[in-house]
Amino acid sequence: MQFLLTLGRLLFRYGTGVALFAMTALTSADVLLRWSTGKGMLGIIDATGLLLLLFFFMTIPHSWSANAHVRMDLIYDRLGRTPRLLVDLVGTLGAGLFVGLIGFRSLAELPQMFAAKVSSQTIAIPHWPVAAAIGFLCILSFAGIAADLVRSFEERR
Repeated sequence: MQFLLTLGRLLFRYGTGVALFAMTALTSADVLLRWSTGKGMLGIIDATGLLLLLFFFMTIPHSWSANAHVRMDLIYDRLGRTPRLLVDLVGTLGAGLFVGLIGFRSLAELPQMFAAKVSSQTIAIPHWPVAAAIGFLCILSFAGIAADLVRSFEERR
């Protein structure tokens, strides 16, 4: 479990930083090219979109384990014990379903994406490595969510 927490924290700290830097650098280069030459970079929207997708999925494992995810904190603190348990259970199951289904579909589509050479519409960015990374990040998130669910049931006993 500690390995998953450390990996999630490293991805959050460094992976998201690299993705954010890459998105900023690509967008800045595109702006400078448009300003200086009148023509932008082909495929900038595709490249930054894929980076943003990876950025989002890199934040999930650490955000979940650090309890830094978006929740209805304005009224959550005012809820009684039973409503809090229900909110936590519904949130946990929803998060597990979200990352579980996205991860499953990402990994299930990998052979087809690789065989058909699925890529961006404007430039040849293959999508299978991004789908593999999203699948891995979803597995990491799902494992953390499942461990959190088991731990919360053990604490409530």
